[in-house]
Amino acid sequence: MPWLAGAMFFLSWAKCALTQERLAWPSQPKRGQGVGKQLILATIASAARKGLRPIELTVYSENHVAQALYKSVGFEYEGTQRRGWCLDGAYFDVHHMGRISDATGHSTGSPHMALDQSLVDAAISLALSRHPTGYAGAAAVRTETGRVITSVSFDPPNTGAGLCHEAGAYCEANRIDERVVASVCVSRSDPEGPFLILAPCGICQERLALWGKDVEVAVSVPGKPGEWQSKRLFEVSPHYWRNAVEDAGE
Repeated sequence: MPWLAGAMFFLSWAKCALTQERLAWPSQPKRGQGVGKQLILATIASAARKGLRPIELTVYSENHVAQALYKSVGFEYEGTQRRGWCLDGAYFDVHHMGRISDATGHSTGSPHMALDQSLVDAAISLALSRHPTGYAGAAAVRTETGRVITSVSFDPPNTGAGLCHEAGAYCEANRIDERVVASVCVSRSDPEGPFLILAPCGICQERLALWGKDVEVAVSVPGKPGEWQSKRLFEVSPHYWRNAVEDAGE
């Protein structure tokens, strides 16, 4: 196919001892036109016709566009290989992602990303309703059942007794005994400006750790105010203190 050149993704199809590998990417003029998604959907369908259900791929940890594409068609994170790729003498982490299809090629995993634009919009909606003028901010989380919980900061006269936007949602998820799988916090100082995506602070990261390292959190895209990307909690805090404890088996 003339519009293909290079590698957008690496797929490994597995059936018992059989493994088939494919490597492809859209040429530069065709990028951003949906060709990549068509290509990967065609690959998934081809694998299903061959009776190959599990599909695996690896993706550079900083390639957020590709990760969003893979998650949109049913791939889920399965692990990270530290310093798994070497390019021009520099080492980079790579994520391993997987997808299990039924006989028609439809994913049998989670139907949607835990963190998506609808969750960001839920936080923005609450922020605007609570703060229609001036500063506005709020948070939203999604639980394992798909429930969306929103909250705003608690601002008593003594600021030392206050709570951040996320705290209320975390506490509510804990009250109803549902695991948080995604979290986002938005803030806007200027009513004419965009809502900024705020990564969880150290305290909120400790709170999210209750639900494990794979919780998805929204963080900003460097140099692009208002845009966001999804990171796993372990990516936001790669040197989390409990890593040493777990490595020691304690």
